[in-house]
This record gives sequence, C-alpha cells and structure tokens, in this order.
Amino acid sequence: MDSWTLLNNNPKYQQHYDYIYNNSQKTVKAFARHIRNTIYPEHRTCVKRLVRLLKEENKSFPPICPHAYAYVFWRKSIDEIDHFYEVDRYGHANRKYPYDLDVASGLDRDFIKSFVDEWIDYYDYVRDKELVGLNWIINKIISVLLSNHYMNWLRISTKYSEAREEANFRQYIYKDLAFFTVIFPSKDTEEPIEFHWWDKTIKYSTLLCPFASQSKKRFSEKELRHSELSIPRNFYNKEVDMK
Repeated sequence: MDSWTLLNNNPKYQQHYDYIYNNSQKTVKAFARHIRNTIYPEHRTCVKRLVRLLKEENKSFPPICPHAYAYVFWRKSIDEIDHFYEVDRYGHANRKYPYDLDVASGLDRDFIKSFVDEWIDYYDYVRDKELVGLNWIINKIISVLLSNHYMNWLRISTKYSEAREEANFRQYIYKDLAFFTVIFPSKDTEEPIEFHWWDKTIKYSTLLCPFASQSKKRFSEKELRHSELSIPRNFYNKEVDMK
C-alpha cells in the first residue's frame, strides 16, 4: 500500500487535511495582505483600474502598471482564478480537493504532494506529532514558494504589461527558487523538524508606473467599468521568454 493510500483510507486524517489546508490558506491570505499593505499602497488604484476594466468611453484601455500586473496575475495563478478581472472580486479560491490533502496555493499542489510523499515514506507510519510538524513545514515551504512566484511575476511584469499580454507562467514557476533544506529528525528522538533557507534579495524598485503622480493615479470621472467582452484579444495566455 503506497503512502497516499495509507493516509486516505484512514478517516482520522481528514481533520489533519482540514487543518493543513486552512493553515495554508491563512499563509496565502497573509502574504497577499502583506503585498497590498506594504508594497502597493501607491498602486491600489492601478490594481483596481486593471481588474475593473476601467477606461473612458470610445477610447483604448489605459496603460497597465507593472506593479498592478505582477500582483493581479500572481493572485490569479496562486488562486487558480479563470480570469484576471476576477481577482479580489470573490475572495480566495475554494478548496479543490476537500477529501484529500490539499493546499491553498494551487500552483504548488504537486510540489507539496511530492514533498509529503517523501515525508511519509521516511517515517513509515504517521503519528499526530509528525502531522503537527508536517503542517508547520508545509507553511514554511509555501511562504518561500509564494515569494518566489511573486518575484518572477515582477521580473516579467514590465515586458508583458506593456505588451498587454498574459504570461503563461506555469512552466517557469520555480525559476530562480531560493535554496532551502528540510532536516527530518531521527525517528527515535524528540528533536524538532528543521527548515533552513537562503533568501535571494532581489528588488524591483525600478519598475515604472505609467501613472507617475498621485493625481494621475486617481480615477477620472470619465473612466467607466467595461465588460470582459471588451478586453483586447491578445490578453490571453502567451508563452513567456523568462531569460
């Protein structure tokens, strides 16, 4: 019997699945809130202008702020939202696999499952103590992955916001991922599980918002919300050259 069948056939683990998912959702929400509150205080109207499809009647859509582009498409990819204009409209995504181990960062579901496979194979059997440690380490890993995804969106945001194209991000999701290691304690000790990672300090403060002043960032009375049917046809997934 493989490790996943071992877990899924035991009803007692459902509460742990729920606990792990709910905590991963808190991690995603906290990271998104951190971006909104600390990095984007000057670009909130840029985000709203993008997701609300605001423009003046009979005119083209306004330029897209690269800061807004990075945040919106980061959220879209993490929450597995179908359309960018639905970001921040309906909150965060619902749980995709309610009766299986799942995490709120949809991009990283397979990554986390592979890690948990190794974790279960190492311990052979699963005790509540190990499950508590598993929840802790999953959230540590998700935090690193969320940050890496966001940095990659920032890295391509100027090019693709100017081109008004949505990047096909999935095949590049772990590019330049910071190195991290997880140390499993010996099975016959009470030592805690360890997590170590080496942060990459990358700053994108040079991204230029097309709305250079606060007055330009403000919504104009002439800007109206438009239907998704008015979105330019090239605003769909494109393959991204991440070099």
